[in-house]
Amino acid sequence: MTLVELTPGQRQLIDKIAKENGFKDHQVKAIIGSAKGDNYLGVITSVTIEDGHNKLELVLKSSHVGEIRNQVPIRKAYQREIFVYEQVFTKFKEIQEEYHISEPFDSYAKLYGTCDTESSECLVMEDLRESGYKMWNRKVPMNPEHISAVLREYAKLHAVSFAMKEKQPEAFEDLTQSMKKHIFDEYFHDAEKTTQFTDTVMGSIFRTFLDDPVTTEALKGFKERLPDVFDEVFKQPAKEVVIDHGDGWCNNLMFQYENQLDTTSPSTVRIIDWQLSKISSPAMDLVHFFLVHSSKEVLYDYENYLKLYHETLSKNLQEFSCDPETVFPYSTLLEHWNKVVKMGIYMAFNMMKIMLCDSEEAPDLTEISDGGKNIMDVMNFTAKDTDTFNTRIKDLVEFSIENEFL
Repeated sequence: MTLVELTPGQRQLIDKIAKENGFKDHQVKAIIGSAKGDNYLGVITSVTIEDGHNKLELVLKSSHVGEIRNQVPIRKAYQREIFVYEQVFTKFKEIQEEYHISEPFDSYAKLYGTCDTESSECLVMEDLRESGYKMWNRKVPMNPEHISAVLREYAKLHAVSFAMKEKQPEAFEDLTQSMKKHIFDEYFHDAEKTTQFTDTVMGSIFRTFLDDPVTTEALKGFKERLPDVFDEVFKQPAKEVVIDHGDGWCNNLMFQYENQLDTTSPSTVRIIDWQLSKISSPAMDLVHFFLVHSSKEVLYDYENYLKLYHETLSKNLQEFSCDPETVFPYSTLLEHWNKVVKMGIYMAFNMMKIMLCDSEEAPDLTEISDGGKNIMDVMNFTAKDTDTFNTRIKDLVEFSIENEFL
């Protein structure tokens, strides 16, 4: 347990939260809240407020300082997440209550406070671990029960956007005006940076298929088409868009279980880290999450999982008095999936080595320095567990080729 000294601004915010929650003569303890490789665009600190009678366990998520801010849009990330918590979730809660949705989307941590000051950005939220929530072991594929649970939550999330667009179109337009661009949008339109990053990502994939010239040629064609894929995904979205999560890897998902000794099937899910949220096709959340977390067996059953997602989406849309067949029929979901699946494959290629690496070998963005390492240097690494990496990548590529996704 390593103690952390809060900045004066952070301590002021924590004291304000303590007062608002009825604490008197309270004590504050702060310790490091995550391991290297668990979080990349922030510093996680576990904070405990106590006054002898009551205790409140919180998570302080604060922004990096230094050269990293010149290479990564840190401020935009925190402004986006604060906006989602303070504005989007508030509006979503209101419309779901208005229509008495039986299973509303509320799968996010409780927010206690924020700071939007330049270079001191932070959010303070409930510590879900105190309620028994756990992360999935990122080194192994998720089982069908966890895959299904996450897809249902994404369906409930997306249903609110669709319903709000139908019932309150002007309010939805106002709410999403600042969310039409990805915070990394300028990076994806920088040809030099995009090429460097793509070379880094695809280099490890090509090494997996050194003895397979046929697949290598297919992957070369995939790489050549990536600029068009980026342009298609990041251009002005089409009609059927929602506010997405945008960062569906397992470290941004937490699971609670009715029986803590049996973690086969989660009872509830919480989705955390909304820094990459934007207006997008709902299929973007699906391909991002599904392709990188699924076993070979689950991958080949993808249509049944898409149907499960659409069943939940349809149920909630009907409770909003919306017709799913008009708003977003299953045939349109398949069209969206096919349109963005290449981006999902690329993201899975990028995320796989991050998910399989040990803590000590995980990229450390704080190593970025003026005149020293840049973000490309930091992200250019090879996970030690090459056997598992190669197996997972081969399964994904085989699946993608057989289904003509690549």
